[in-house]
Amino acid sequence: MDKVERRVERAIRITPRADRDRYADEWRTDLADAPHYGLAQRDVAKGAVAMAVRLRIRQVEHAFTGGKGALVAAACWVGLALLGVAGLLFGQLPLLAFAAAVAVLATAFAHAGAPSHWSHWLMVASTVVGTCSAMFVWWVAGIRIQDEPVEPMPSEPAIAAWDGAALILLLVSIVGFLTATAIAVSRERRRRP
Repeated sequence: MDKVERRVERAIRITPRADRDRYADEWRTDLADAPHYGLAQRDVAKGAVAMAVRLRIRQVEHAFTGGKGALVAAACWVGLALLGVAGLLFGQLPLLAFAAAVAVLATAFAHAGAPSHWSHWLMVASTVVGTCSAMFVWWVAGIRIQDEPVEPMPSEPAIAAWDGAALILLLVSIVGFLTATAIAVSRERRRRP
């Protein structure tokens, strides 16, 4: 088995189990037919890996947007929220894990949906803006609430005055995300036979 065939086999392993049989046959056939159509087998293998990664990322998007059921979506969002709270309470490692999870989620929304549809970009923007707003509001709340400060607290930073605007932005992003999710679920149901 040469390097190109190994790359296609890797793409097949990355592909979600439900789609694996369909794409395995298709990619192996494309690889065998590539010289006949004047295509480089290396390009076919690269395309297979890119598609496999996209399908795997789409699984993350479906979990968070209700494609695998409302219970799974609720569990995913509650888990992410708990990770965020743990990060803000305990700092360092949980906060880093939360930032990584948000980055993966934003990437999943950006690359797994239908970019030509406006609701897709509304979902991506709502996720990014909502997360940033929530972190800002939490940071301001942390500045204002302290248990028995050891030393006198200096005056709060001027930027903390924007906490009300950040809270409104957070609420707007939640509404935007829910709207985009409802549109995506509705569109998906119409597509299914």
